[in-house]
Amino acid sequence: MLSPLDDGTRTKFVQAETFRGVLVGFINRRIGSDVEEGFVQMNGALKRRVENTDDGASREDVQETKPE
Repeated sequence: MLSPLDDGTRTKFVQAETFRGVLVGFINRRIGSDVEEGFVQMNGALKRRVENTDDGASREDVQETKPE
């Protein structure tokens, strides 16, 4: 989800996934940490891409959080 912040000068991005089904517990124990790491890597790449400016500088005022 994308939400505007500071009158539209910044944007908050929230990613959430809900896995359901009888095998979720089993699969989560087997590959859950790999899936989470994939989300963290993807979000980091997205952050770097959208913060890149024409002169190569990046914004320092963005707060990163790791999923709980």
